[in-house]
Amino acid sequence: LSAPRLKWIGYLLSGSLLLLAGWTLPQHYQPRYFQDEYTTLTKLIWTYAEPDDLVILVSGNRYPLFLTYYERRPAPANRPPVFLMPNPPGEGELNAAYVAELLHELQTEHQRIWLVQVERDLQDPTGLTVAWLSAHYARPFSYDFGYNNLSLFAPTAGEPAVPNLNLRPQHTLSAKLAPGVELLGYDLLTSEFRAGDVVRLGLYLHVEEAATLTVAQVGADGRAVAEERLPLAPHEGIMRRQVSVGITPYTPAQSYHFELRGGTGEMLELADFEVTHTAPAVKIAEIPHPLTASMGAEIELLGYRLSGVQRGEPLIAHPGETLELTLYWQSPGPIERSYKIFTHLVGTEYNLATQGLLWAQDDQIPLEGAYPTNQWLPQIPLADHFELAIPPHTPPGAYQLTVGMYTLADGQRLPVTGEGAVPESGYILLTTLRIEP
Repeated sequence: LSAPRLKWIGYLLSGSLLLLAGWTLPQHYQPRYFQDEYTTLTKLIWTYAEPDDLVILVSGNRYPLFLTYYERRPAPANRPPVFLMPNPPGEGELNAAYVAELLHELQTEHQRIWLVQVERDLQDPTGLTVAWLSAHYARPFSYDFGYNNLSLFAPTAGEPAVPNLNLRPQHTLSAKLAPGVELLGYDLLTSEFRAGDVVRLGLYLHVEEAATLTVAQVGADGRAVAEERLPLAPHEGIMRRQVSVGITPYTPAQSYHFELRGGTGEMLELADFEVTHTAPAVKIAEIPHPLTASMGAEIELLGYRLSGVQRGEPLIAHPGETLELTLYWQSPGPIERSYKIFTHLVGTEYNLATQGLLWAQDDQIPLEGAYPTNQWLPQIPLADHFELAIPPHTPPGAYQLTVGMYTLADGQRLPVTGEGAVPESGYILLTTLRIEP
């Protein structure tokens, strides 16, 4: 090849690589966002730390995850030292005698101990460290962060005050929320949240008189999707109270802020953040088979979608196939309990495998456990998917597709009313179909 031709080939290759990078890099970085994995956990230690405190880290080989956050800027110089819990020499697991000897020695040097457990089942799955510290100290507070936990062990169980030296809220304020209650600042250490995340709002308060604050998560549409009442007792010094709000799979994707309301009408807006990448609300008008049915007084079944069948009268399916069922739900108000949904394919012939007339089923907590009913947002419809695998040996004949809900503790079914309801059996009949060879 001639030099000019090679040059043009080089230009084409370079241009192709640039186009490929331009197409792939945005997709590579778009899903990434900063999660509150260890930021609030370390902030709590920095905020409450006193001289001679010690941090015990139980983490196995995960210790760099915690240390990266704990030692990063703006880590205060007076933060407590970290003691990495070792395993016994030559052994892979902790044992009670080893833990007791080690912690007793540390107890003689430190009045207060912070216990950080990172993926707590890795190094101490039976909780030997927690058990020993709980037997020898009070436990003023304990916070879970997913698989991680932070606990303070101290001589007394009273709520500790924030030392003035450590008063470094992310946002400084001076706002009166109620008589005798002043907000000095707050922390909201990340700004984007997705389904499964927890929004952790830290409030720095000076409380001289008992009061109750209401903290609401309010969207750009003006709707409050979460609300918590925060009782406050008079306290010497400064307290930090944390409000934790979970982001559900159907929390509307939009901008949010918190509204703080005192008992005498004061209201303060603060802490803007974004919720992204959640599921859009179901459009009720687009449900293929709408229903008007209820389970208990709390849950409405709006309808369903069924695929994996041949359309006609009756619907037809075959052994070895899978019915794909989508149920559409809505709750008029908050639901206190978590319920499990059952979807059953019931025939007229005895099934030895199930010891009854049941031939296929898919029982689950909504969204495969990701959205329990006691977390449902009122008035926001949701879609829940199920798969019912029809066994290859299923005999031909007529079958009923039924749905219902039951409590996890005792299996008690919720009462049903409305279209398709069979109250004596506690289920709603969605449709009938025929299994053919």
